[in-house]
Amino acid sequence: MLITNRQFSGERPKKSTRNLNVNEASVALDCEIVSDELRPLKTNMVTDVALVPGVKTIFNIEDTWISFDKEVSVVRSPVGQAITRLFWTGDGKPKQASVSEFLNGTTYSLGVPKPTLAPTAGVIGTPDAANSDVISSFVVITYVNQYGEEGDKSEPSTGFTYQAGQQILVNTAVVSTNEPLVPEHALVAIRVYMFDPDADAPRFVEEIPVTQQNITIDTAGSFLSESFSTEDFNVPPTNMQGLHVMANQVMLGFDGRTVYVTEPGQPSAWRYFFPVSNDIVAISSYDNNAVILTKGYPEIATIYDPRNISTTVLADREPCVSATSVVQGLGGVIYAAPSGKYHIGPAGGQMLTRDFYDEADWAKVRPETLRSVFRDGEYIGFHDSLEKEGSAVVFDTREQNAIVRQLSQKADAAFVLPGTDDLYVAVDGRLEFVNGGNENQIYNWISKLHGGGSPFAITSRRLLSCDFADNLSETEAAEYALLLEQLRADQAAIIAARSMLDPIHGLGGALNQDTLAGCGLWDMPGIDTPQDKGVVLGGGAEGVLPLDLVNSFAELTIWGDKQIVHTETVTTDCVARIKYTQRKRLWQYGLRGNAELTQYDMAGSNSEMHNGS
Repeated sequence: MLITNRQFSGERPKKSTRNLNVNEASVALDCEIVSDELRPLKTNMVTDVALVPGVKTIFNIEDTWISFDKEVSVVRSPVGQAITRLFWTGDGKPKQASVSEFLNGTTYSLGVPKPTLAPTAGVIGTPDAANSDVISSFVVITYVNQYGEEGDKSEPSTGFTYQAGQQILVNTAVVSTNEPLVPEHALVAIRVYMFDPDADAPRFVEEIPVTQQNITIDTAGSFLSESFSTEDFNVPPTNMQGLHVMANQVMLGFDGRTVYVTEPGQPSAWRYFFPVSNDIVAISSYDNNAVILTKGYPEIATIYDPRNISTTVLADREPCVSATSVVQGLGGVIYAAPSGKYHIGPAGGQMLTRDFYDEADWAKVRPETLRSVFRDGEYIGFHDSLEKEGSAVVFDTREQNAIVRQLSQKADAAFVLPGTDDLYVAVDGRLEFVNGGNENQIYNWISKLHGGGSPFAITSRRLLSCDFADNLSETEAAEYALLLEQLRADQAAIIAARSMLDPIHGLGGALNQDTLAGCGLWDMPGIDTPQDKGVVLGGGAEGVLPLDLVNSFAELTIWGDKQIVHTETVTTDCVARIKYTQRKRLWQYGLRGNAELTQYDMAGSNSEMHNGS
C-alpha cells in the first residue's frame, strides 16, 4: 500500500485521527504550511525592553513600549491631535497621559469635567450716560485641560441686569480654589462666558488661569465673542470599560448595557450613548460600524454621525466569551464564541471554524482565556489550556483553504505593531519579537492514522525537502571528523549520542542502524577512506552527526498499531528501505525538524513507491 503526502496541511480537531484527510495532521506544532509545504518558523528575538512585573497588556506608541499589570483596553489619540496621548480603561477610572507623562508615572482621568459649582457675579460701576438699555444676563464657566480641551459649562450664576459701561465682577474662587477635579484632570484654565440675549446663548468673554480667583468684565464696546460650543461634552462614566477607537476617529466605551460615544476626533467629549439588550463584553468595529459583543446576541451600530446612530441585532446568538479574544481582521471583527471563532463583517456573521472544531473540541482550547492578535491573515489566540500540545492556536487564512496550527509560544500579553506584521509578546517578564530571530525552530507534524482494513507492511520511505544540505562546509566537516574519531573510540558514546535525540511527541524510540546507508560516499578531511554519506548524516553504525552540524534535518518516526516501529534522522533527499516490520492495520508517521519538506511517501516496497510516484 502506498501512503503519500504532497500537500501538507494543518489540524482538524473536529475529526478523529482516522477520519482526517490524507494530508492533514493530528498535530501541527510550531510550523508553517505554505504552498502545501511544511516549513519551520524562526526563533524569537529577545529585546531589552523593561516591562512591569506581572505584565498583562503591552502597547507601542511613538516607538515606545508601554506595559500594564492589568488587562486594559488601550488606544492612542486621534490623528491630528497636538500632543500624542494614550487612553485606557480597565485600571480604575478611564485614564489618559502623554508618553512622557506615563513613563514618569503621571496619569490623569479622561475627559474634562463640568465645574461642580456655579460662579458668582455682580454689577459695579456707572453706566454710559448715552446708553440706558438694561440687559438681563448671567455668567457660566468651563474648564480647559492642559491639552486644550474644553468641557461642559457650569450651572449659571445668579441673574443680573446691567447697562453698557458698567462692569461685571465674576468670582471663580469658589470653583478653582477647592476643586479636586483640577489636579485629577490636569485642568489649567477657566473660560468665562456671559449670556447674550441677542444670540440666546452664552458667549465667550475671556480665558483665565485656573488659579485666578476673579475677573472683571468691562461691558463698554463689543466684548462678547463666539458662542459656547462644548454643550454636553461630558467625562466618561467612572466604570466605563472596553475603550475602542473607530476608523472615523469616534471613540467608544461601555458600562453594563450602555455604549458611550464621543464626538469624532475629540476624546474628551463623551456626548452620546445608547443601550443594547444584553450585558456587553467588548466593543470593536469595521468601517463605520461598531460591533457590540455581548453575553447574548451581538449587535451592530452604524455610526456615520454620532447624533444619528442605528443598531441591528444579529440573528445568531453567539456570545463573546473573552474580551481579549477580540481582534479586527478579514474585513470585520473576529472573537471567541462558545463553539469557535466567529466573524462579523459586511456579509453578516459566520462561524469561521465550523469545519475545524465542534463545541467540545473548542472547549479544550479554553477560549475564555484567549489573548488574541491578527496579523497577515492569521488569527493567533494564546491560551491557558493544559489539554493541547501548544500554548496558542492559529487559524491561518493566507492559503485558499484555511489551516489550523498550534504554537508552543506562550504569551502573557501580545501586540502587533500597526502597519506591520511584527508580533511582540510578553512572556515571563521578557518582551520578545516573535519569529524575529535568525535560527529555525523545531516543528512537530504528526499525520493521521492510515489504514484500518487488512494489515499491511511498510518497508520503504521517501522524504523530499527544499533545503537539505548536499554536503557540509569544510569547517563543519572538520568538526565532525574530530567527533567521529572520538565516537569510534567508544561505542557506548555512540549509543548515548543517539539517545539524546529528542523523540517525537514524547513517544521515544532509537535510530535504526541501517537507515541511510548506501546514499553515496564523501571524502572527508582527516579521514583516509571515503565515508558513506548516509552514515555520516546519522543513519549508520559509524556514528551520529550532532544536529547543530546539520543545516537542515527531519526526524522521522513511524508507528504501527500505535507502537514505534522505526525512527531515523534524515538530512538528504533519497528513497531508503526501512527495517522489516510486521504487518500492521494502522500506520502513522511523524516529522520533527527544521527542513522545508515538500513530500513524504511510504510503501510496502521500493517498486510500489516508484510505480506510485
